[in-house]
Amino acid sequence: PAIVISGEQGENVLAGVKGCVEKVSFDDEIGNYVILNLGNEYKITLGQLDNILVKEGDMVESDSSVGVVAAPTRYYSIEGCNLYYKLTKDGEPCDPLDFLN
Repeated sequence: PAIVISGEQGENVLAGVKGCVEKVSFDDEIGNYVILNLGNEYKITLGQLDNILVKEGDMVESDSSVGVVAAPTRYYSIEGCNLYYKLTKDGEPCDPLDFLN
C-alpha cells in the first residue's frame, strides 16, 4: 500500500505538498510518522521519521521540513534507511507514482 524511498539516516524530509498535519504518532512497523491531510479525501503518511518538526494542526507547504530519515525499524532492516510514503484517497491506498513529478 506504500512505496519506500531510499534515504540516508538524518537526511531532511520535506512535506512535498501543501496540507494540514492530521496526526503525529508511532507505529511498530513504520516508526514515527506524520499524516498530512491534503483535502478532497487525500492523505499522505510519511513514516520512518526522526526529529519530527511538526505537530497536529500545523499547516505545511511543499518545502516545509517535517523531520529527518530515521534508522529503519526491524520491519525494514533489509531495505535500510528509507522514507515510508503512503497515499490514500477515502482511506484506500493509491499508487503515489501516479501523482509524483
